Amino acid sequence: MQNAALPWRWLLLAAVLAVIGVLQKAMRDGVAQRQALAGLAVEDPAVHHPLTAAERAQFEASGMLVIPAALSVDEVSELNAALEYWSSETTGGVGVLPGTTWHGMTFSSRHDAPSRHPALVSMLAHPRILPKVVGILGWNIYIYHAHAAYTRAATDGAGLAPKPSGDHWHQDSGRVNVDVEGEPRPRLSVKASIMLTDTTDPAAPQFYVVPGSHLNNTMPHTQPNSTELPPGAVRVPLQAGSVVLIDRRLWHAGPLGEQKYGITRKVLFNGYGQRWLRPKDPMYTAPVLAHVTCPVLRQLLGHTHTYNGLYSPTTADVPLMSWLDEHGMLKKPAPLAWEDCSQSSKWIGGCE
Repeated sequence: MQNAALPWRWLLLAAVLAVIGVLQKAMRDGVAQRQALAGLAVEDPAVHHPLTAAERAQFEASGMLVIPAALSVDEVSELNAALEYWSSETTGGVGVLPGTTWHGMTFSSRHDAPSRHPALVSMLAHPRILPKVVGILGWNIYIYHAHAAYTRAATDGAGLAPKPSGDHWHQDSGRVNVDVEGEPRPRLSVKASIMLTDTTDPAAPQFYVVPGSHLNNTMPHTQPNSTELPPGAVRVPLQAGSVVLIDRRLWHAGPLGEQKYGITRKVLFNGYGQRWLRPKDPMYTAPVLAHVTCPVLRQLLGHTHTYNGLYSPTTADVPLMSWLDEHGMLKKPAPLAWEDCSQSSKWIGGCE
């Protein structure tokens, strides 16, 4: 009996050692992830690409700006890997099925993709994207909306992509477009759509816009089930690595989950808004903020010292402003810090 029990002891020991090995690997991976997040930083301004006068004029007139080849091949590859991991984690390992569209929230508590793939975090301050956004919205901004869409091909790529139905055309931000007064309504936010796959083939899921429609609170729609495009509508074909910035008020339509496409499309969306704008997603950023030390990235991730700092920011609340000032990238001198304002100026939220 004693000899018969011996193999079970070896099996038990092997199992214990295997568990220890898994735990050790998890600890090593965890340390590497934390170090990677702590090592993130805003790149030197020499490689930044501020918004030009021509780009501003184009954005103000059309409501959008295409930034071709904004990302490197390696960056696109890393983000694609992040989406594969992320979609698998949130579907119980199933992944995205052919002919379906998966939507994921970047900073959801359902996965740890931002920790495993720091590129998802560094992309918030990408040198070819953030300077353009700052040129449009200013420095009192953060990421209020971050998600991805992964439409997997259902066919072999033959044919043309279906056009959006009439009731799919919309402006972003939902009730903002009903509750807020004005004609046109205020901009409030800008969305960066980061293309991780090529959509220049007409069989790929397409992005349609009506240039200049951001200045109109309403737009003539086609019938709900009609695929007739509204007047002035155009598709925006993009190569992998390109980014398109859109004013949230721009009337647009993207691929819909119930439609079948011949080519896979993967897009990462980062919505930049004023810091006092409430998050549109469940922004579970605490696990990332616990390790990110870069002040600018912390601002973009929603860190603030007080709630009032969202409305009357101190210097500590908006390190992006100080960073821009230090590198000579502010359009006008930095305003006096809120903590140094007179009491009467504080009531109106600053003293520029």
